[in-house]
Amino acid sequence: MRVFLISVMMFAIIFGQSSMINKENLRKSPNGEILGQLEAGIPIEIIETDGNWVRVTVSGYVWKPSISQKSVIGRWYDSHGIHHNIVIMSSGNDMIMYKHFNDGNSGKYPLTIKTIAGKKRLYQDPGNTFGDYMVIDARGNLIFYDSEGYIYQLVPKR
Repeated sequence: MRVFLISVMMFAIIFGQSSMINKENLRKSPNGEILGQLEAGIPIEIIETDGNWVRVTVSGYVWKPSISQKSVIGRWYDSHGIHHNIVIMSSGNDMIMYKHFNDGNSGKYPLTIKTIAGKKRLYQDPGNTFGDYMVIDARGNLIFYDSEGYIYQLVPKR
């Protein structure tokens, strides 16, 4: 009787109940891409469990002006040189590249778009003397070029 009561109580606590979380990463899937971080004490609702992973929902309010109207064009991981994540977003006709480095630093870089031979070229610094630019191909690969041609490409993060 005691074991059954504890099991029923645990089921009621785990599923569909509000709980609070310790500081933790919020992930897209178990061991998946980190979407953000939840601070300690944030109320969550547990939806389901999968081993040591728990699917949750978070409910609350954010300041409206903080919400971005940008859409994500793509995400890539660059292991060449200084390892970093690259995210390119668009807002209207503008494109911005965000670089998030493994040491915690990040940068925001407006991109200039030029269409040449039917392909959109993305320039991080349109005034550079090397002619460096990027192209996003039909498969979502981010391809880097310089004035002499192809340098390397990155496959999109899924």
